Amino acid sequence: MYFEEGKDLGLKENIQSNFLKTVSAYANYHDGKIIFGIKDDKEVIGVSDVEKGRLSIENAINDNIFPRPTFLLGVERFEEKELIVLKVFKGNHPPYQYKKKAYQRQDSTTVEVDNISLQL
Repeated sequence: MYFEEGKDLGLKENIQSNFLKTVSAYANYHDGKIIFGIKDDKEVIGVSDVEKGRLSIENAINDNIFPRPTFLLGVERFEEKELIVLKVFKGNHPPYQYKKKAYQRQDSTTVEVDNISLQL
């Protein structure tokens, strides 16, 4: 399996708050997936404590994205390593904001958008 970051797939080495911008982007525009445990160079390193990681991701989304988006958290094994897979669904009540800002996915990057862009 080859992982290629793009419009509907984000790859993260570890769990840091910057993934919340991508959650906002997917909830605002289209379904997307974020896989935790993969480095920028596509090396699969896994997540050392998946249960703690899942709880951290869930709490971060619930505490920081408003309104709260619909998402699923799962664990997949790849090359004997465990990855956390976060699936975010396009919501019915945009804008979904992180720190009072809304985001959009453009290819493999996440960018801030203004309210006019959200209404298009």
